[in-house]
Amino acid sequence: MNEVETIEVVYKRLLGKLNEEGFNLQRVKPINHGRYFIAFGENDAIFVAYKREFFNSFGKMFKHLGYKGMGDSINVDDLKECLRYNVSNIYSVFPNGKAYKIGLTEFLTKGISWTNKEGKLVKSISIHEYKEAMII
Repeated sequence: MNEVETIEVVYKRLLGKLNEEGFNLQRVKPINHGRYFIAFGENDAIFVAYKREFFNSFGKMFKHLGYKGMGDSINVDDLKECLRYNVSNIYSVFPNGKAYKIGLTEFLTKGISWTNKEGKLVKSISIHEYKEAMII
């Protein structure tokens, strides 16, 4: 596997692959203290998050809603930034080098809102809603 250890590695590898596919990176806006970023291409904007791990207790936490398995979470404040900048897709990248993709609208529609133990409003979604985009 292509191990990924930092957001800088994500930046280099994922955006390199997307540029090869015609993304044409114009600029990057770091958000959430540099943990995530919005990348602006010639005709598109995407949200990219480096995740240290999956939301492993997602299925247990939302079992009453019929969910099983792992999930992913994004702070609502970060999702508001995505809306502000007309982001089309979310990419979540994990240390194993797998980059998962989902449309922002799909994430917002299918995600479950709740407050985490730090008191932050987040939205979580089953990892099965993502499309495996690529190995970076």
